Amino acid sequence: MPRNPRLCFEGAFYHITSRGDNKEKIFYNEWDRKAMFSLLKEAKSKFCFRLHAYTLMQNHFHFVIETSEKGTISEIMHHINGKYTKHFNSVHKRSGHLFQGRFHGVLIDKDNYLLEVTRYVHLNPVRVGLVEHPEEYKWSSYRHYIGLARNDFVDKELILDMISPDRSNQVTMYLNFTKEGLKLDFKKFKDGLYKGAFSPKKKLIPNEPKYQEIVCN
Repeated sequence: MPRNPRLCFEGAFYHITSRGDNKEKIFYNEWDRKAMFSLLKEAKSKFCFRLHAYTLMQNHFHFVIETSEKGTISEIMHHINGKYTKHFNSVHKRSGHLFQGRFHGVLIDKDNYLLEVTRYVHLNPVRVGLVEHPEEYKWSSYRHYIGLARNDFVDKELILDMISPDRSNQVTMYLNFTKEGLKLDFKKFKDGLYKGAFSPKKKLIPNEPKYQEIVCN
């Protein structure tokens, strides 16, 4: 069957997942994950997107990406996944496909669901039982959000500003917001996310006033 076309425009928000072929590992060690970080920085410089959140698991990853006029989500992910596959195959002496088909991308309604999707990404390690608390997991952007680590390629300001305009209590409010997420039905949320229940309900037109200009540094 033909693939469905992706809706791409400047200022679009996507929840991205990409899994290892046959659910095999795509990260064996911290050097693999650091290689992915380097590729994210490189891709951000080239395509000028914003990475609002990430979690690197063992056999898949989650990104929350906001695109710019410099590249579509397909161009961004083709660059990242293609180069990461070359790295992984070279380092681990293998060949062939690394990822299970093309990446999965869900267009997100910024105003209604972006916060919830970002929380879902940060709670993924808790949901699968890797850690009890999200701040214990080293390979997500959550620690950057709450000030326990620094990731210069993560753009947390938009999400925290959505939590509260008062920057003096943003971290506390995001901590509480994330804690409340532990009470949610993860399966129900995941099913809704992957079925497109959190996508914008009306036809989106590029360059509408609601989409902010993206400045590439």
